[in-house]
Amino acid sequence: MEFYLKTGGTILFLLAGFLVGQRAAQEYLQHMRNIESMILCLDRMQGEIAWRLTPMEEIFRDLTAQEGPCAAFFFKISHAFSEERQESLAALWQRTACETFTPSRARDIFAQLGQSLGSFDAEQECHAIAYAVERLKTELEQAQEANRTQGVLKRRLGVAAGIGLAILFL
Repeated sequence: MEFYLKTGGTILFLLAGFLVGQRAAQEYLQHMRNIESMILCLDRMQGEIAWRLTPMEEIFRDLTAQEGPCAAFFFKISHAFSEERQESLAALWQRTACETFTPSRARDIFAQLGQSLGSFDAEQECHAIAYAVERLKTELEQAQEANRTQGVLKRRLGVAAGIGLAILFL
């Protein structure tokens, strides 16, 4: 009976350590998903502005149907557009970006883009979006590298902690 209790406890400690490591590494995966979603939405916005000259309100409404973390952002923006709003698009964009995304350089790049939207002609807006996309791609590369190094480290530390607790339990 004692053997089964020790074996079960050891397995639970190992599993707990593994899960803690996985959870700690999830922040890197979520950050990468946020950046990828931002890039996809901005590429779509750029196409709509450049080729169809679609009004911003319609673009925002269409982007609420996107999958991924940006859907909530564009839902909030679209909803604010349908109401009587007192703030400019730049202020609304920046405030909503700060509310929706976790603090990071990618969020700051995305939020800064709002200053260019609705203020310039279509060509200048497309240039601003392209510049933001390039900066976000750099951030994505850095996030992928962090996931490869820090994410793996956190997973291994979680497993190591589980093994250490299992040894103490025995």
